[in-house]
Amino acid sequence: MAFLPNQPIYFLYGSGAEQAVKYQFSFDYRLATLHLGEGERSPTSSVRVGYTQRSLWDIEADSSPFYDTSYMPEIAFVTESRIPAAPSWITWMGLRAGYQHESNGRDGDASRSLNRAYFRARFILGSLASWYVVMLPEVHAYVGELSNNERIKDYRGYGRLQFYLGHRDHLALRVNAWAGKDFDHPTYQLDLTYPLKLRWLDLESYLQMQYFNGYGESLRAYDRKSDAVRFGVSLVR
Repeated sequence: MAFLPNQPIYFLYGSGAEQAVKYQFSFDYRLATLHLGEGERSPTSSVRVGYTQRSLWDIEADSSPFYDTSYMPEIAFVTESRIPAAPSWITWMGLRAGYQHESNGRDGDASRSLNRAYFRARFILGSLASWYVVMLPEVHAYVGELSNNERIKDYRGYGRLQFYLGHRDHLALRVNAWAGKDFDHPTYQLDLTYPLKLRWLDLESYLQMQYFNGYGESLRAYDRKSDAVRFGVSLVR
């Protein structure tokens, strides 16, 4: 299949001041599949273009304006390892290296944009048939100038750690955390999801609760600390 999931897809509503609604959709499109190894157990590699859009929506204000939106196109090289027949307690699952542009699509003083190159590994602790942890450590570098986000490095730093604790048919907790360039701007986002099964809707979906605490939920206010709890539905967790 050419279209593939990238980041989580969700629609949430909650307590964010000026930003009660938060939603995100994301996908990859496989441009090419590369055969770089031999044998049935060799990794599968591909070149992909991806797109992620995340919006914060002040739905409760007059005229319900959007507070901020991040548009994130990217191109990436992805390697995915085969799951071994008898997995050990730690299983290497591949890597993703890419180049991403992020912009809020505004002009003037409200304009925010940046380019970054990133490298993200993926490995699993435990068995996919039971409870397991997926680790996603990432490092990134900023490419080009940051004239309209001069201090964003102080808040986003040069990397982040994501991990996902869950069971395929039960609860799952995703943690996304970073601490800024000097580790003095701690930020974390917790996403708790549970499978939602509806007889009349043949679509995989999940109930979701999200808690954000820290900096950079939006490009518009990347240097302003915020916290919010939101509830809703996700299609990809």
